[in-house]
Amino acid sequence: MVGYAYEFGPFRLESDPRQLLRDGLPVPLTPKALETLLVLVRNHGRLVPKRELMEAVWPGVHVEDVGLARNISMLRKALGGGHEDSRFIETLPRQGYRFVGGVTAAASALPVGAEHAPIVAVLPFKRMGAEDGEDYLGLGIADALIAKLSTLRQLVVRPTNAVRLYGSPRQDPIVAGRALRVDWVLDGCMQATDEHLRVTVQLVRVHDGAVVWAEKYDQQLTDIFALEDSISERVAEVLTVRLTADNRLQLAKRQTGSVEAHQWYLKGRYHWNRRTDDGFRRAIECFNEAVAADPGHALAYVGLADSYTLLGTVTYGAFHRRDVWPRARAAASRALDLDEQLAEAHTSLAFIKFRYEWDWKGAERGFIRAIELNPHYPTARQWYAYFLSTRGRHDEALREIRCAQQLDPLSLPIATGVGRFLYLAGRHDEALVECRKAIEMDGTFAGVHLDLGLIYVELRRYEDAIREFQRAVDLSGGSHIPLVHLGHALAVSGRHDRAGEVLSQVRRLSAQIDVAPSDWAIFHLGLGETAEAIAWLEKAYEERDGFMVLLGVEPLLSPLRPEPGFQDLLRRLGHPAPR
Repeated sequence: MVGYAYEFGPFRLESDPRQLLRDGLPVPLTPKALETLLVLVRNHGRLVPKRELMEAVWPGVHVEDVGLARNISMLRKALGGGHEDSRFIETLPRQGYRFVGGVTAAASALPVGAEHAPIVAVLPFKRMGAEDGEDYLGLGIADALIAKLSTLRQLVVRPTNAVRLYGSPRQDPIVAGRALRVDWVLDGCMQATDEHLRVTVQLVRVHDGAVVWAEKYDQQLTDIFALEDSISERVAEVLTVRLTADNRLQLAKRQTGSVEAHQWYLKGRYHWNRRTDDGFRRAIECFNEAVAADPGHALAYVGLADSYTLLGTVTYGAFHRRDVWPRARAAASRALDLDEQLAEAHTSLAFIKFRYEWDWKGAERGFIRAIELNPHYPTARQWYAYFLSTRGRHDEALREIRCAQQLDPLSLPIATGVGRFLYLAGRHDEALVECRKAIEMDGTFAGVHLDLGLIYVELRRYEDAIREFQRAVDLSGGSHIPLVHLGHALAVSGRHDRAGEVLSQVRRLSAQIDVAPSDWAIFHLGLGETAEAIAWLEKAYEERDGFMVLLGVEPLLSPLRPEPGFQDLLRRLGHPAPR
């Protein structure tokens, strides 16, 4: 069960199981009336055309307008108004309906039922005779099985990025399972030739090391789809998951019938999971090959969208924003055209609407839809938390990022996000604790040192901030982002000469990489040059700089908040008033 809800006035609409509560008490409604309300609330603020609404509530069935009008009338009465009352539902004659009440989306700390679900890790399949990190097929098969098993809401399946570190031929599955904090490990090894695939797979219970199921498969490489179907269904059965007809359809669902397209896709995900600039470039090449082999391969378009999206963020800033974001949007939109049920595609498109298009309502609808489709998808929870934090909805953001952390406890970006969102909420002591926990996980992750530096700047502990920013510079492999913050910290601590040296270094780098306008704004802000900082933020607005989503909540920008130019930027962006 999804455990997702929408709150408006005294009402709470829960999506699974469908029910409307008023002050905690159930409101009697027919199933179709509830479905009508859910569609309207999900799209709150947007006109939903009659035809779209009827197709959503009565899919594949011809219904007269009178049936929809009857539901609307029933809903208005249930919400405390009369037949024509529009305090929540507005009628646009001959067009459709719009939900006009203020809506807050709320999620439980974990999806309902997830606390009782078996937690499973699918390790990369080990290729006999291969060296560490040599083979894409083993991680690819694991990725495909993770995608299939993740459709079962009775299971929590660790994501590919969490398990990819455990693909060594010498990896002990019990050790991996304990590190990943799971109940079960699916461990496989394989021998592959150009035409043939021999696989041995076993399901291991972590707490006692018992092998509860094992099987050998010997077949042609062209039958890889059948292999993935058979393994995923057998694992579900062994874990006593009751498979409904819909479950079986989801497990058997294939994004492509082309073996060539599937193999290119597996290679693309292998390179994408490396999370490097070169990895993303090679992933794009592979996903494009997959699409060329099968233009209907929705997941390959998701892979393209994810690759372009991460290349367009400040983390991997080698590509210019104006080049990658439109490509990312086109790919995500194409994926949804092909398969509207892909949580990954909804997540990718929602992130693009958030970071690049500044379509706040559209982004939130997309994140919520993704979580409804797959409540165990940690990236959807992580990116939705980021969205909520930038909108000043800090408590909701922290609930979502904590949920993401429970789903993927070894993710450094997620662990760092907990500290980051606490910092944006002004809870500095708690943020320091979370950053130190992330450093205990991996002290070589530059992002957490960057966040620590930001917290220390806010606390005016400038020596500590400079040390952390310098550490981030050393670990980042030449990224300009920590350099910018190092220069800012040196400037606000009064060391203008050293800040000038760093500024010159960033200027030299700007001849080779895309230094965002917001980076220059941060430099000028550190030097106390308010007018110049706002001028650069204006340029950031014109160029759709992703930093602008933080304008309403970033503590670093506090000195600019009284300025009329800054307030005007907030108004144009549609940001809530800063705290």
